[in-house]
Amino acid sequence: YTIYLGIKIIQNAFRKKDSIWVRDNYVAINKFGVNYLWLIQTDGTVFYNSLSAKKKEEESFFMDIPLLLDSLRIHPFKHFFVQFNNETVEIFTAPVQPSIDTTRSAPHQGYFIAGQIINTNYFEKLSLYTGDSQYELLKQTDSTYKTASEKNSVVSYTETLSDFNNRPFRFLKVTKKLDVLNTYKNDLRTFLLTFICIVLLIFILVYFYFSRKILLPLHILSRSLENKDPSVLNKLKIKKNEFAALANLICNFFNQNQILQDEIETRIISERELKKTAKELQLQTIRAEQSQVAKADFLSTMSHEIRTPINGVIGISNLLMEEELTVKQKEYVKILNFSSLHLLSIISDILDFSKIESGKLEFDKALFNLKNTCHNVISLYEAKAQEKNIRLIFEPEENISGSLYGDSVRLCQVLTNLLSNAIKFTNKGHVKLSYKSLIETNSHCTIKFTVEDTGIGISEEQREIIFESFTQAHRNISSKYGGTGLGLTISKKLVEMQGGKIELFSEPGKGSSFTFYLSFEKHTYTDSPVVAQKTVPVVNSLQSMKILIVEDNHTNAFVLNSFLKKWNIQTQLAKNGQEALDKLEESEFDVVLMDIQMPVMDGKEATRIIRTDKQKKYHNIPVIALTADATSETRRSIDDFGFTHYLSKPFNPDTLYSMLTQYYTPNEN
Repeated sequence: YTIYLGIKIIQNAFRKKDSIWVRDNYVAINKFGVNYLWLIQTDGTVFYNSLSAKKKEEESFFMDIPLLLDSLRIHPFKHFFVQFNNETVEIFTAPVQPSIDTTRSAPHQGYFIAGQIINTNYFEKLSLYTGDSQYELLKQTDSTYKTASEKNSVVSYTETLSDFNNRPFRFLKVTKKLDVLNTYKNDLRTFLLTFICIVLLIFILVYFYFSRKILLPLHILSRSLENKDPSVLNKLKIKKNEFAALANLICNFFNQNQILQDEIETRIISERELKKTAKELQLQTIRAEQSQVAKADFLSTMSHEIRTPINGVIGISNLLMEEELTVKQKEYVKILNFSSLHLLSIISDILDFSKIESGKLEFDKALFNLKNTCHNVISLYEAKAQEKNIRLIFEPEENISGSLYGDSVRLCQVLTNLLSNAIKFTNKGHVKLSYKSLIETNSHCTIKFTVEDTGIGISEEQREIIFESFTQAHRNISSKYGGTGLGLTISKKLVEMQGGKIELFSEPGKGSSFTFYLSFEKHTYTDSPVVAQKTVPVVNSLQSMKILIVEDNHTNAFVLNSFLKKWNIQTQLAKNGQEALDKLEESEFDVVLMDIQMPVMDGKEATRIIRTDKQKKYHNIPVIALTADATSETRRSIDDFGFTHYLSKPFNPDTLYSMLTQYYTPNEN
């Protein structure tokens, strides 16, 4: 009955799969050479052309070359059909790889494009190869050929031929007589019956062998263990097999103490190995900690060594912009200032990324005006937008409370990264910054920020990786537009670390829209008495003020001194901490501008001495730290040494001026 049922199942399967069998014959045929062959390089140059055709003929043959290359970079193996010289041509593509690259990991050197004409001669060859199959090329499929059918002892099947865009191009009808297929079925039935008989015979033989070789020895072992009589195992000991070994183990049951001792020794060895592994892990942990310290030292040194000369460049450019210059000179200075600020932003990106990765990034909470903050950010890019002839739009929601509590510096950093990218990748149209309130309570509000552009856009494949570190949408983005690939990564981290989220909506060629959500605490007014604060005089200059500049770098000292002179401040220069202490002994100063890293005695040690020696008259003098090292570790160490304020190089002249006015007392005379 089992044999009969199996034959019936196979017969039914063949009745249902006749058309599939014919289709497989068509798919598995060999290619009889090609009629056309191209070799195209990755830049679109046709390296070889079997037709010796002109460029227009090549483009009319398969498609626009740049569009084809864009598709082949993603899917190098393509198969489609085209119409050329009133003939249907089958196209195959494949990448050109170096001969030694068996893994296909190296970049493609170019692409092969082969074409085979589908005509009567081709079908005759196919018919001979596939056993007298008949092929017919149809322009439109007929309803009778949409599914496989059997009529007049013939199996038919219709194959859809697709064009480059995977749309139906032609339809290929394949028909085959059932004579060959029926012969194949009969042979298969005979083979199946023979196979089942052989399997049954093998099963019987295996059963008897298993009974004699396996079941009988197992029965002897079971009886020996049940009766605790090893004498019955003698029949097994004389045979050299696994059961004989098992019989010997049972006979030597009382020797297991030695085996237990071996296990104890093995356990001791394992414990030693575990201790050794633990020591190795401890050493690796120590090395990792040392690596983190080395990384922090490197970032601190890099920050200082790079930001110090940039401070000079930006300071000089700021001084020049305040001078009376020609239009061309102002343009040169403007380019110089923009380039130095761009370089500074790249360095800041690297430092911020390091802080985020190490989990040492801290957020401040201060009162700020949302509309003014966003307006200040967007005003930074007005000149760049005008230069590229694109509209820069700002659409705030007027109903949002203007005063909020939060980290406005990090908000500006996210908006700056998004606006910079939007303007960078937009050549026409507009870039727009907008925000609106989503959820608002008496104490908090959640705001949706949107930066949209009409630039080049981002493909769907690249949207998933665009926020990854050192990643850009295309390989040539960095060389064409610049950047480190860290801006979006840092923006995403900054938003998420504040409890928000960021989203991207984009379409290639139509632009992108970055949206992020952040919650802020609202500023509420109370009737509590206002604490009197020290009034800061509003002046146009700081005349009669005396400041000691402690700076070893000549350029930075020159820039700092130039700004102070513009504000009518009297200055003296010390090149290290020891000179600063000597000058403080000789003269009185209102403020000390102290660099951190200097020879002989650095700024930290000098400030520590100033604060420690309470007998000196300069013990409480305001000391403002000036440093090019912007790492968080340096900031914390500055707080520990008693500095009054902290100012990072390159500094904003307005920020320095605002600090100095706090310690300025106008001379009434």
